[in-house]
Amino acid sequence: MKESIAAEKEQNRKIQDGFNSFYPYIPLFWENREMILNEPRYYSVKASNAFLGAMYMLPANPVVTLGELLQIWEKESIFHSHCEKCGGDSVVYRFGGSPLSGCLFECKNICLQCGNFGQGAGTHLFSELWRTRAQYRAIMPQAEVPASYSELIAACKKEAHNPENQNENPEIDFSENDNYTVTIGHKKLNTNEFTNLLVKENTKTD
Repeated sequence: MKESIAAEKEQNRKIQDGFNSFYPYIPLFWENREMILNEPRYYSVKASNAFLGAMYMLPANPVVTLGELLQIWEKESIFHSHCEKCGGDSVVYRFGGSPLSGCLFECKNICLQCGNFGQGAGTHLFSELWRTRAQYRAIMPQAEVPASYSELIAACKKEAHNPENQNENPEIDFSENDNYTVTIGHKKLNTNEFTNLLVKENTKTD
């Protein structure tokens, strides 16, 4: 019993550590989105928590990369809301609900201006967010070894404060990303090529 409780506490700690290492930095990532979308190792970093959850079923693409998030936020106003604290622009980083009723049971966002965590999106319906997310295919290719969170954050801070040194790389630490799978060899892609990776599925009508 004690071992089970200890294991649960350790698992919760790891989940919280992962959250704290990624989500509070979303405003920083947004500020440096052009740099991130130009670098496969940054683009392919996976969010520590699932992007969406659905009752009664396992969604086809619950996990999301940072590159996908940045492009969805750029293209889809439905994933935006007003910050409860400063009135700024908040973006949805996690949502969940019922595919049957179409209702949301959670919709978490973070303000791109003040960093406040809040609730809400540009809709009250899970079905609308789900359908919008489902219009996007999984992004391929991904970097062979995505950057660690610490490397990504250091690169963004360096870019923000020393843009003239943007080509200099901070020390690399892959320890946080050792569970990622290899999908393709290293390959540099420009902004347009990356933008074309996340495209809407063609819909057919009878």
